[in-house]
Amino acid sequence: AGFVDSFTINQASRHWRGVDLSSNYETDIGEGKLTVKLIGTYSLKKEYEPLPGLDSATYDCSGNINADCFAQPKWRHSMTVSYTTGDFWTASAKWRYFGDVDYNGATDTLIGDGISSQSYLDLTGAFDINEHIALLVGVNNVLDKEPPMVGGSLSSNANTVAGFYDTLGRYIHASVTMRF
Repeated sequence: AGFVDSFTINQASRHWRGVDLSSNYETDIGEGKLTVKLIGTYSLKKEYEPLPGLDSATYDCSGNINADCFAQPKWRHSMTVSYTTGDFWTASAKWRYFGDVDYNGATDTLIGDGISSQSYLDLTGAFDINEHIALLVGVNNVLDKEPPMVGGSLSSNANTVAGFYDTLGRYIHASVTMRF
């Protein structure tokens, strides 16, 4: 009495609303070309309704983190600035930004009132060795920024939220592309 067993019907719902921004700018500088690309998302609503008709069970995760909400900053973006001479090399810098999130759950975490905004800087250089071989080298998280520690039930990997925040620290990568 007082409950319903219905294992084949899921009436829960999600309502997400936001604004996506994609912007590109190009200009000639000296003997090369400067390109700026920005891709960002502003979250207006990330609402979960686990039980239809029960308003007290509905919650909005936009701008929040707690036991029910994976970290969801209101604003996040990636901006890449590249310069190429069109000759054999291109240099790029990428700024990854995640806005702050508020926390209003139990006190078993390390984040107090929330997580402050986080920024990461990545650098790459691409070189065309010849018409068949290209080399790319880079450093991600150049400033070796550590991810915010959240602890408790909020962590998805090593006491942090690995979905957004850089858990590897600074790392160097390279790749060779061969065209036949």
